[in-house]
Amino acid sequence: MNEVIQNIDSNKFEILELIELPRGANENLRFEKIKNLFRELAANKGISAFIVKVKDRESIETVQVTSMVQVAQEAKQSLRHAADEIYLSSGKVNTQYLERNGELLFKAHEYALARNIYETILKSGENIGRTHLKLGECYLGEKNYAKAQTHLEESIVYQPHEDAYEALANCALATGKTEYAAEVLERALVIKSLSPERRLALTKMCAECWIKVNQYEKAETYFSKAIELDPRSDDLHANMGSILLQYGRVDEAQRAFGDAIALNSNNARAYLGLGCCMLADGEKRTAHDYFAKALEIELNNPTAIYYLVKCAYEIKSYIKAEQLLRTYADIGPLNPNLLYSLAGLQFHLEKFDAALNTLNKVLTMKVDHAGAAELKALIEKERTPAY
Repeated sequence: MNEVIQNIDSNKFEILELIELPRGANENLRFEKIKNLFRELAANKGISAFIVKVKDRESIETVQVTSMVQVAQEAKQSLRHAADEIYLSSGKVNTQYLERNGELLFKAHEYALARNIYETILKSGENIGRTHLKLGECYLGEKNYAKAQTHLEESIVYQPHEDAYEALANCALATGKTEYAAEVLERALVIKSLSPERRLALTKMCAECWIKVNQYEKAETYFSKAIELDPRSDDLHANMGSILLQYGRVDEAQRAFGDAIALNSNNARAYLGLGCCMLADGEKRTAHDYFAKALEIELNNPTAIYYLVKCAYEIKSYIKAEQLLRTYADIGPLNPNLLYSLAGLQFHLEKFDAALNTLNKVLTMKVDHAGAAELKALIEKERTPAY
């Protein structure tokens, strides 16, 4: 490398900067990086030559200095052409051209480069609201939530657009400000020009935010509005049922879950909800059957597993619960308490070998599990022949 630099010096070329461009990078992005560097150096230092170091190729010493200079000259010509596009004949910035390039860089996750472009547009004083939005989205991509929030809030001041509200809500959710996110979405829903599809999406998002902060009354309001927009959505009816159940409005919740199942007979959440309604009414056997149905549709449901086992012990009906819990234990994360429940079901079904095998797994995971040790001793005592 030093030999190459000496050769360059002897040829009266000035070394301004060496940059690395990873091999395999998108060619458009590689060229944009070169153009950005050239633009800065041309404006501030003047240009004698540019030396481009390419990473992960053959040793740079094998590249002819003359060819590198030729590349620089070609790039300078391209830069002059780009400059013609960046500035209009009036001398103003060509914001449309810059926005197109900014959008390409943003989509390629080159957030810092995209921000440079949007900062240039912002200085021009044009499209201020949209430019703050794009800057906010870039900072969101970089997970710089404080700067993202600042730009997104500025965007709304200049241009209260639905995209800015949604981006600001996502920024708030990323930092745990769920209530603020819900309030932002409420402001977005005031926009009259929202398309039906966008209004539905933002309404659902708003309702879900209110659920997360236990504001069930507000969540009910927005789920009701969402159902008005999309009455055929079984998920919305199931969500409404869950909210009503939280309030103890069991009959209304049962109707909502029933509506969900009428629209989609494979809605596991609705069957789980119906099971909870039946349990609240003391109908444990019916509840057991609903929990089993939910698990037959979607086995990975710890809540349904818990209630199914609880009902099975209370109504002394173990077959279905043992079958589903055994299958769940094969695919789900191993949990000593869950395996202990399975061993208990197997014991009641007189599957003693299976119960002992399960209990050994429990005690391997948790050697001081008192219940497992006690049940194992009981089984071994029962199976020991009396003399």
